[in-house]
Amino acid sequence: MDSGDLALALRSSMSVPGVFSPTDVDGRILGDGGLVNNTPVDVARALGADIVIVVNIGTPLAGRETFNSAVGLTTQMVNILTEQNSCAGLATLTPRDVLIAPSPGTLTSSDFNEVGRFIALGMAGAWGRSDKLALLGVDAAAYAVGAPRPRRRMSASRC
Repeated sequence: MDSGDLALALRSSMSVPGVFSPTDVDGRILGDGGLVNNTPVDVARALGADIVIVVNIGTPLAGRETFNSAVGLTTQMVNILTEQNSCAGLATLTPRDVLIAPSPGTLTSSDFNEVGRFIALGMAGAWGRSDKLALLGVDAAAYAVGAPRPRRRMSASRC
């Protein structure tokens, strides 16, 4: 979504089968894009990005114990789909792009109360790539000018 209700867009993006139902927006059923394009490098490029910064925490597969319930089985299915399409997006990165890949360890996407740990992991991952990120920075004067960049619109695709 590139316009409309932000809350609805956010709610749509967290629609995961078996957890949160999809939304209906203008006759279209919307769900978590991670199921089909979890690392949307192609979208960033279509919007005009020359260099893409990707943060990928991966989608580790769950253990055998998760197969004992419908929720566990659904979670495993979602993890497999997400990991497969993430690999496809990551494969399109170029040497100019920046990949930040902190390891979440035992944290999962349902650990909402662990936000501090997630932030710390992200910061550590970014510091670990500071060599490449520093090359993308500008000095204070250039930052203050903040010349607007042209926006490019993606064409809608319905495969």
